[in-house]
Amino acid sequence: MKKRIVALALLFALLTAFASTSYAITVTPYGSSNVDGGLVYVSGNTHILWGSGFGVAERKTVTSTLYLYSGGEWKSVTSTSTTGYTASVDTSMYITITTSGSYKVVATCTTATGTATCYRYYNI
Repeated sequence: MKKRIVALALLFALLTAFASTSYAITVTPYGSSNVDGGLVYVSGNTHILWGSGFGVAERKTVTSTLYLYSGGEWKSVTSTSTTGYTASVDTSMYITITTSGSYKVVATCTTATGTATCYRYYNI
């Protein structure tokens, strides 16, 4: 009889311990992201194509694409992209521009909840 009472008391203590444990679910809201990008002149025909995405620390892919206006349409020339998990993600590359004309840089920052886009125009 004593063994039963002890076993029941132990079982009751264990059930009470598990029942009083709270399990919290943490929900992290994602914020909006911002992006900037463009071309930086270095020297001669050399430029830097760059893009920067910033916001809360989450997975971001930043892409910067250079377009040349030719034949009545925008044609992609080159692109650079970087993925990161921090508040700020940057991408850049050195490029050589030998054709004069109208250029456009489209920088995008893509996260789980959306995409931010920046447009810059240049005459070279």
